[in-house]
Amino acid sequence: MVIEKLHYPMAGNSLTEKSYNLSVKEVDAFMQQCGMFMSTDQADFETMMQVIADQLIDHANSNTPVEELKMQLKFLREVSFLLKNIVSTTEQAY
Repeated sequence: MVIEKLHYPMAGNSLTEKSYNLSVKEVDAFMQQCGMFMSTDQADFETMMQVIADQLIDHANSNTPVEELKMQLKFLREVSFLLKNIVSTTEQAY
């Protein structure tokens, strides 16, 4: 089976001046993989990110610098925001 990769070019952002491609097939593969072990509703992605963040905070080594934890938590927040905005069911899109 041949899988075409559909890429949608995205304009460069003002911070890096880099351009990015969004691969629809990779998003689909991501959704399928996640669907194997969790619900893939928007709210469930957000819940999963909150659980991971809580685990990170609750089980962080006492020697871990606060800046490192902040960076990890900010990354999770950004991934959560990304998923919430690019992943919706067909019914939610209309």
